[in-house]
Amino acid sequence: MLYNEALFDDIPSLTVYFAMSMSIKCKTFNKLDDSVRHLKTAVDIAIKYGWYAPLAVFRRSIGKILDKELKKRGNVHYLKVKELSENFESGWNSVYGDYISDNPVLTLSDIEGDVAKMFVDGSSCKEIANYLDMSVGSIKNIMSKIYKKLGIKNHKELKELYSHFVVR
Repeated sequence: MLYNEALFDDIPSLTVYFAMSMSIKCKTFNKLDDSVRHLKTAVDIAIKYGWYAPLAVFRRSIGKILDKELKKRGNVHYLKVKELSENFESGWNSVYGDYISDNPVLTLSDIEGDVAKMFVDGSSCKEIANYLDMSVGSIKNIMSKIYKKLGIKNHKELKELYSHFVVR
């Protein structure tokens, strides 16, 4: 057990937010096994207490692996989080629409955004492929699409672009 049992009973929503934050932080520092471990804890608690909102809020940051964990526990959980996430994003877009339209990074799909962020943070194609349970060739294809979509040619330009925008 990763977290204090008493915290589950007193404030399960806080525990889910904490575990999701830890998962994203571990992902940022390329500690992928720890990231998945924290994510699984967050999903287990969220499902146990019916507290899906934190998962929906963080879905854009850690989408593919979160969706995979939710589907393992039943499609109903995945669909609930997906619906909440879409509602959250539509509200966000109505408030921040102009900013979002100026940010080319936000034109990337969830998987493209995840791969680009991990690549910018220093993960290799092989590490990303292992983390996302994909082939290295698929990751290279995704990187090619990212470069084309963003109108860039290399890793250095991707890093420069990411440094100018607050992203996922």
